Amino acid sequence: MSGDKKPASNQHAKGEEHEFSLNYRNGYLWCHACRDFIYDSDLERVRCAHEKVIAATSFRKRKRPTADEARYIENNSNPQPCKSTGLRGMVNFGNTCWISVSLLSLLENPLLRNFFMTRPHEYQTCQIECCLVCELGRIFDAFYSEDNLSPFAAMEFIIATSKRLPSFRATEQQDPSDFLGLLLGRLCEDLNQKDPVTGECKCILHQVFHWKISDHRYCKSCKSKNTLDGPLSGPLLLFNKLGKDWRDTPAGKRRKVETKSDNPTPSLKVFLDEYYKKQANVPYTCKNCKNATEGNTTHFHSFKAYPMVVTCYFPWMKMGENTSPEHVEFPLALDLKEFATPVRSGKVKLEDAPSVWYDLFFTTVHHGSDKGGHYVCYARDREGSWFHFNDTNVTVAKPEHVLGSTSIMLSYILRKLPETEV
Repeated sequence: MSGDKKPASNQHAKGEEHEFSLNYRNGYLWCHACRDFIYDSDLERVRCAHEKVIAATSFRKRKRPTADEARYIENNSNPQPCKSTGLRGMVNFGNTCWISVSLLSLLENPLLRNFFMTRPHEYQTCQIECCLVCELGRIFDAFYSEDNLSPFAAMEFIIATSKRLPSFRATEQQDPSDFLGLLLGRLCEDLNQKDPVTGECKCILHQVFHWKISDHRYCKSCKSKNTLDGPLSGPLLLFNKLGKDWRDTPAGKRRKVETKSDNPTPSLKVFLDEYYKKQANVPYTCKNCKNATEGNTTHFHSFKAYPMVVTCYFPWMKMGENTSPEHVEFPLALDLKEFATPVRSGKVKLEDAPSVWYDLFFTTVHHGSDKGGHYVCYARDREGSWFHFNDTNVTVAKPEHVLGSTSIMLSYILRKLPETEV
């Protein structure tokens, strides 16, 4: 920059003694102390000139091919092996590893990848301030459209989330499950695809991360069974720590037989059994005999509709400084047919029910204690290979590395839709 007038950025830096940084992607100047952008007339002229060059060569500004042209391109093109892999590390800005693993859990989700790569959101004309769908869509473009395998700096996304989710600050470590839950809620708001009549959200996030459950109640007085539509569940299955006597429960005894050990380690199946186990003596007014049968009912839940993605979270595994988390054994593939409504209600025998397989595609690992530490993750690509993500480093991993990790969050995806409805 040149000229007789001293730039505003220099005046601000010397007058206020604040540190600031320049975003190399869009040229915006950010003051860390004020937590706001600084306007500099000279820099703005340079930035606007650069944006015009980018806009003139932008992919989104190009003429879209016709149906015949698109078919010709598809039949006569080969994808470059270095593209569309999504295998990029994430820059850690000091304490943002929890944001990185949360982002990667979305970026490595094949359902979300296919959705965002169709560019369903009008990024150029969007009027939502700090729209998180726009920011996430740009990151998907960077991961799966650009011929670039260097670590990705998600500074714009972090700035947008700090404004839309003020309770989460990138200056201190946060829980990725809490962040992911609120982030999905804000993304759902920005997509704005609620049915005007029913009020039911039709967005991709509800289709992927939420599912319908059935609420079963059995009255021991009149022997009646009632199955009701339960609330919409998701996006996480939160598993509490098992009690000390869990090995004496029905799920624990089955685990002993399975492992041929009197002191087995817990498995994901044990937690699922405990989560969906039948609860006795639940307060309930029977619709058949009209009696308030507290202490005389059985209550349990089941899947009314199979979820596309099941994410299991073990918050208690971030232990104190002098303890180590107990390893939870989990499989690469999981069959959830026994938790479907027909099986749980007794209408279909377990051995007659069709299998409903889910495949593990992402895990989150926490190193350290509940007072601090570091988050890393494992992700499976479309070819079935596993990779380990540790900030900017991405390395090949073996399935045994994944299964041997102390993962606090597991994400499974439905292998294929069942032939029959639940």
